[in-house]
Amino acid sequence: MSEWGLTYGDLFEEWEIAATKRAVIEFRSKYPWLRGLDFDDLLQECLIHWYFKRSRFREGKGASIQTFMAKVVRTHLRLMLRQQLSHRRRASHLADSLDRPVAASDISLADVVYSHDDLSHVNVRVDVESALEQLTPFERQICILLIQGYPVTSVADLLGRPRRSVRDAVARIRQVFSGKGLEAYLE
Repeated sequence: MSEWGLTYGDLFEEWEIAATKRAVIEFRSKYPWLRGLDFDDLLQECLIHWYFKRSRFREGKGASIQTFMAKVVRTHLRLMLRQQLSHRRRASHLADSLDRPVAASDISLADVVYSHDDLSHVNVRVDVESALEQLTPFERQICILLIQGYPVTSVADLLGRPRRSVRDAVARIRQVFSGKGLEAYLE
C-alpha cells in the first residue's frame, strides 16, 4: 500500500505516479469542486487515462515523455471539470412540481411562492434569465465559473481559451446585464 492508499504493481513507474499526484494536487488547489472529490479517485482516474494514452508518445517530436504525460493528465482533469459543470447545469434546469410538499409539512411549494407579497425577486429572476438567453454557450460557461469564484485566468485555462477571449466575453456579459438593468448583480 502506498502513502495514498493505492498500489499499482508494475503498471506505472514512480515518476508517473509522482507526476500525476502533482497534477491532481495542483488542480485540487486551483479548482474548488475538485477538493470535494477523493484524491485517490482522481489519481486513479488520471493514471488509467494515462495508461491508455501513453502509447501515443513519439520520441523525436520535441517533448519529453514527462512533458507529454503532464499535458495528457492536465487535459483529462480539465475535461473532467467541464463534464462536472455540464452535469451541474443540467440539474439546475430540472422542473419541480408546485404541488410538491415542502419538507415534511402539508404546505406546497406553490403556497410558499405565492405567499410573498413582494414579488420583486421573481421579476429579477425573469430579467436574469432573459439576459442569460442572450449569451452564447461559451459566455454562459464563463458566467457559471465566475459565479463559482474562479478568476478570469483560471476560467481561460479551464476552457482552453486565450485570456483575451475570456475578457472580451466578460465585457459582453457586462453589456448584456447592464442593458437589462442588472448592474447591481455583476459584482
